[in-house]
Amino acid sequence: MAIYKTITPVHIGTGNEIPGFEYHWSGNRISRYLADNILKSIPPRQLLNTRMLEDLARYAGKTPEKKEAVYRQLQSFTDFGKLHPIYTCALNVEYPDEIIYKNVSEQIKTLDTACIPGSTLKGAVENAFRYQLLKDHYDRIEPELPQFLQELGNRSVKEGFILTLLGERKGSDEFFRNLFGCLICQDVPFRNMEVLQGCRLGKTERNDIPIPYTEVISPDQETQGPALFVLDEKKLERMRENATAAQSLVLDSFNDSYLKKACTSYTLDMLQSDLTPDMKRYFEDQGFEYLYAFCQDLKRKIETSPEDTVYLRVGKYTNYFYKTVSWLVKTRSFRLYSEYFQQAFSPLGRSKKGASLDPRKMPSTRTVLWNYDNAWLLGFLEIRP
Repeated sequence: MAIYKTITPVHIGTGNEIPGFEYHWSGNRISRYLADNILKSIPPRQLLNTRMLEDLARYAGKTPEKKEAVYRQLQSFTDFGKLHPIYTCALNVEYPDEIIYKNVSEQIKTLDTACIPGSTLKGAVENAFRYQLLKDHYDRIEPELPQFLQELGNRSVKEGFILTLLGERKGSDEFFRNLFGCLICQDVPFRNMEVLQGCRLGKTERNDIPIPYTEVISPDQETQGPALFVLDEKKLERMRENATAAQSLVLDSFNDSYLKKACTSYTLDMLQSDLTPDMKRYFEDQGFEYLYAFCQDLKRKIETSPEDTVYLRVGKYTNYFYKTVSWLVKTRSFRLYSEYFQQAFSPLGRSKKGASLDPRKMPSTRTVLWNYDNAWLLGFLEIRP
């Protein structure tokens, strides 16, 4: 077993955005109800009123102001005291009344209990392992980078990266599927959840992008859960029996201590990317200067923590750019990174032909959620034995 602590809010999205009228708040608590039950509770003479039906058809998908009018009508005829909510959690937003006409990004749950899925943890560990292995062998593989990038085609830049650069041009994707099939992670439940508001911050206030109200696993809470991962040693042993030299190099590093080291090392590198002079000015210009101090404090905490404590960053609203090898290539081979940016490293992907991003400024945005008293960068976890 292990102890999981949310250092900042964590959001693992289902992909659904829930209409605000399915929520009803009182004080600093908010409850979610099934839309069907809300509609069933409305007297038929009201629900089937011609004006009501016309408003629903005309305004439900329109501007916030028009949605607000029709949603308030629906809720005015609903006796929430007679309905049973699906779940209830804290509401920490500045203007709670606005939630009625906004959407809410849903957090993954198991039996209505918020959780971090094992698949999310597994993806984070896999990514950290790739990153650390490339970092440890970067000087060796750097000469192979140009040819690899030229042959990339439609493949993701991270798929097959390691073995391809170590000399295996074929079969690397299958090898990694088998390798990561030996990594087992389980869901981790958390008791406390809340709804926060936030924004994706651009370089200027004009570039800020609003995001839906967001259900999150609350920050600064601990829960007991399974070990971060378990390795299937029998499968790994079978893979070692027929491994090539390049595969053996990867397999030798695929062990408990290296994987945990990789998770924490990767998290430190990502924190360091937010501790540049440019980022200090960025946070100050956005009015979130204390986020820079938060990154400094967390970096110091990680560096002085016991070796068996693992740090990860997981979930939605953490930069996609960090989840590839883009940051590593940018910091180690900037000329090559710039030359192949659009083809391989742009977070917009190769399909966005008309878009142009400045490779020097990537990642160019940060997502921040806040309540009355604080604001956070999302997704930081501490895992203790």
